[in-house]
Amino acid sequence: MIGERIRRLRVELGLSQKQLAGTEMTRAFISLVESGKSVPSPRNLQVIAQRLGQPVDYLVGGNQDDDAVLQAATMLESAGRDLTAGTESDLVLAERKLHQALKLAARLERDDLLASGHRLLMTCLRRQKKYEALLEVCDRAVETLKVRGDRKGLAETYAEMAHAAYLLEEYPNARRAYEKAVLFSSTLKSMQEFRVSALRYLASCLLHLGDRQGAIARYEEAYREGVSLNAPVLIASVSMGLGWALFRSGDLEGAIDWTRRSLAQYKRAESRNEVLAQHNLAVIQMARGHWEEGFLLLQSCFQTYGSYGRRLKQASVLEELARYWVHKGDLDSAEECCWQALDLLNMEDDGILRGRIFRFLGKLYASRQRWDLAHNYLHLSAELLRRLKAADELSISLGELSALPFHRPQLAQQTGD
Repeated sequence: MIGERIRRLRVELGLSQKQLAGTEMTRAFISLVESGKSVPSPRNLQVIAQRLGQPVDYLVGGNQDDDAVLQAATMLESAGRDLTAGTESDLVLAERKLHQALKLAARLERDDLLASGHRLLMTCLRRQKKYEALLEVCDRAVETLKVRGDRKGLAETYAEMAHAAYLLEEYPNARRAYEKAVLFSSTLKSMQEFRVSALRYLASCLLHLGDRQGAIARYEEAYREGVSLNAPVLIASVSMGLGWALFRSGDLEGAIDWTRRSLAQYKRAESRNEVLAQHNLAVIQMARGHWEEGFLLLQSCFQTYGSYGRRLKQASVLEELARYWVHKGDLDSAEECCWQALDLLNMEDDGILRGRIFRFLGKLYASRQRWDLAHNYLHLSAELLRRLKAADELSISLGELSALPFHRPQLAQQTGD
């Protein structure tokens, strides 16, 4: 085996593991190689061979398994270079190489190669936005990492899984994966910032699922754990999330306080995410009755989001502008905002936001006594939000649907199941 030959030659030459590692590798890595628990990349194998005064072929020794190990390692290294290049064709090529390398690693029962291959493949699939395939790879990676007892790898993989489920709007699955990411990072000092970030995402997920108090508790936990870290943008995002959760719970004063804190933190960090806190502040101010202040903030946010190419956030601003125009009694302008938002969502979708826009249109048509259209859009909203398991938003849409004079009770009951 490669590791055995390396160890024998090193001992014969009187080299320590640290001396063999040099600056290119670590002593711990050489130890893993010699024990057969890891395999050097072709580049590192060349460095090791030079230091041992032997050709690479001698270290490999013509053993079929060693040849296969080297082949798998070579494919992984090549796929890594493709990922660095990052073009669409490079990503497709990297994916093919990684699948081949993983097949070899599975046949050889090399957990180290499997772990490296899964990690690269997850990156490759994420960049291609192949989230369903990414979830499958995460499942396989978890099994390998459990065998290796790799808590850090498990935490990172569960976070990857959670993000993919979140983007697929599978919020219950996302919640479970975020909870495991938080759990596996809890005892690792090197992952404190990661854990705070995972708590923040978990809180956001709970808010989508209608668990407001659970979301507030997680945001507060993230803030307590994060204040000692040198991560101002992360703490700003946690503060903003807590403000939004308080707003959704009806605590407007708490919401305005935490959102202003977030805005100040983003400004100190000179972060472009300042616009996110500004957006939330506008919504909260309108809820407090400060309509004109909120309107001016929203207009500014819409322009800033446009300069960043963030269509989903522009659609969200349009939803709030529609509320402003309803308050002013201009239903035509409110309806136009809804249709502009749906046009943006046709380019980059967000199911829950689309469900809210459908609900808004349903309410607009109800106010104009256009009952068939009102029923259709509220029904679309409820069906979409039910599929996404967005319990809080679903209950609102069902309430609006049940209030229609020509409402069909059996339809609402079916929608809520």
